[in-house]
Amino acid sequence: KDVAKNKYMLMLLFSLFVGCIAVIGRMSVLSYYVIYVMNSYTLISIMFTTLTLTQLVGNLFLPIATRKFGKIRWFLIMMMAWSIGCILLFFIPATNTVLIMVVTAVIGFAASSSSICFGMMADCIVYGDFKMGVRDEGFVFSFQSLSVKLGTAIVGAVAIPLLYAVGYTPNVEQTQTVSTMINMIVNVVPGVLNIIAIIPMFWYKLDEKTVNDMTQKLEERKEA
Repeated sequence: KDVAKNKYMLMLLFSLFVGCIAVIGRMSVLSYYVIYVMNSYTLISIMFTTLTLTQLVGNLFLPIATRKFGKIRWFLIMMMAWSIGCILLFFIPATNTVLIMVVTAVIGFAASSSSICFGMMADCIVYGDFKMGVRDEGFVFSFQSLSVKLGTAIVGAVAIPLLYAVGYTPNVEQTQTVSTMINMIVNVVPGVLNIIAIIPMFWYKLDEKTVNDMTQKLEERKEA
């Protein structure tokens, strides 16, 4: 009940839930794009390694970026970069391996936005304490974990069946139409979902100054 009154937490949980579906869904079918659109098995490991390493770089860069831009602004920048990168891949010719890998590196770097959610969740806890006098970290982070698990479950139930629904046949060369649909499922659909995940966050107002002011006032209340 108290979580439902915390509008910023609801925004963040929605963004996390839909964004989780986008990211995990894409990762679960990415190999199909490499095999049946790029026509290469050898690039699978290179693609996933690039995503992992560039996300690690993005995580290392987070303290600098969030201090300069603020958590919410950097979160939005990275989320938009991830979405644009995915949608852009749909239009890049499958033979242009170099450009595909460059955009993949950008997508990996932008995926570091997921790490910002933990700091933003802490800000939502401060807001709940300030507005409603409720500070239950365990309950809040369990909601965050639940949203990720629920998103993962939905991906497991939908992702592969969706490929079969567009005509995918295992272990054979796909028709041009099916290859295009695989490309769309792997790149466009997650990109659009991630944009949907971003929308509520434009009304998220818990910047560093606001959170610091609330923290200070909470301390004054305790001392009074």
